[in-house]
Amino acid sequence: MEKKIIKAMYSTIVSKDPVRPTMTGVFFDNDCCVATDTHILVVYHHANPKHAGKILDVAGEEIKGTFPNYKRVFPSKERMSHYHPRIDLAQLQKACAWFTRQPGFTDKDVVVIRGKGLSIKYLSTLLNLFALTPEIKSAEIFQTPEANAAVIKSKNISALLMPMMVEEAKVDAPRADDCPVVLTLENLINQFVFEGWKPKPVEDPMAWLD
Repeated sequence: MEKKIIKAMYSTIVSKDPVRPTMTGVFFDNDCCVATDTHILVVYHHANPKHAGKILDVAGEEIKGTFPNYKRVFPSKERMSHYHPRIDLAQLQKACAWFTRQPGFTDKDVVVIRGKGLSIKYLSTLLNLFALTPEIKSAEIFQTPEANAAVIKSKNISALLMPMMVEEAKVDAPRADDCPVVLTLENLINQFVFEGWKPKPVEDPMAWLD
């Protein structure tokens, strides 16, 4: 079990909503650790027998209650298929991380991957977690039915990301007045490839002297 994965689950995956106290901690099952905020869910396929069956907060204190049945929300193998060609998630992780730092970015910006709308904010969060290990290079996103969550898997991590509704007319339309945008995967990657290498302008706080 790698501590950096568990730390990331606490800092970026667990819910911050006190109304759902059981989701503000990590559930240590017999063979894995699980975190969710209802939008995203991560299963880290390592466990610590000492904590089995407990929901623990970031300080290691037990949270009383019943954790959601995370196994039930994953689509069956029959409802998942491989993308052809395979999507390079290492590149997509870098593109999402870059895009979230751009002026005008909003939490509601969406990327459409093979017809499924996904929040760029949450996709970036998940891929950043995968990128904590070399597994980002072998991780794979699976094709699932339209209403089902997107599934991302590597050897030791499985994740779900709930889809978002997309208006066809807004796909790849220019951003207007800081409103959310909807980008195709191809457009997002192209923007990153052509713009991501450019150094960020450094503002001179003493520019008033010029």
